[in-house]
Amino acid sequence: MDHWPHGADYVCTILHDYFSSLRQTTPPNEWPHTLFLQVDNCWKENKNTTVLRYMGLLIKFGWFKNVHINSLPVGHTHEDIDQMFSTWNVHYWMTGLQSPIAVPSFLEWAYADSQYRPSFKMLHYCFNFKQWLKEYGVSLTGHSSFRSFKMHLDQLQHSSNVALSYKECFLQQDWIGLNGINSPGIILFHSFPDITHSNFD
Repeated sequence: MDHWPHGADYVCTILHDYFSSLRQTTPPNEWPHTLFLQVDNCWKENKNTTVLRYMGLLIKFGWFKNVHINSLPVGHTHEDIDQMFSTWNVHYWMTGLQSPIAVPSFLEWAYADSQYRPSFKMLHYCFNFKQWLKEYGVSLTGHSSFRSFKMHLDQLQHSSNVALSYKECFLQQDWIGLNGINSPGIILFHSFPDITHSNFD
């Protein structure tokens, strides 16, 4: 739906809604310490300061200890979910969809095996993460040309900030930090928001 621009705010809103739902239904001892995200090589939606800062908040406030974001090489993107979208596309062109209300029944018909059936949820809001996080994040430039990022609490400098490292491709072994290969990561924030009355706690 086109209620809101399909940019970083919408991507972070979808992720936050999904993670929040998972945290409510997952026992603490089963919650993972590392998040791996596989994303399109697109700066507007995925490889931008808003998404990186949002991931940094998830680390800062204890949702994950580490976050890895990877864009696969051209020609090898999202091969593990291509079949799911292909099934949607084939059945969509057979019947179409008249409204979002019809999506659940469409999914039951298109994906006969419930094991491989995607779930559907209509979001009725979009958070303004970009404007909110701009107040707290440091300035970043030149990061959109890289395909792999990792974030974690900055332990080398004994601070409670979030550090970012990157590399051109996930197949490369060495990570690049503030001062080159295998150096401490780039600090993402100069301060942090008060989350006392938010669903980050």
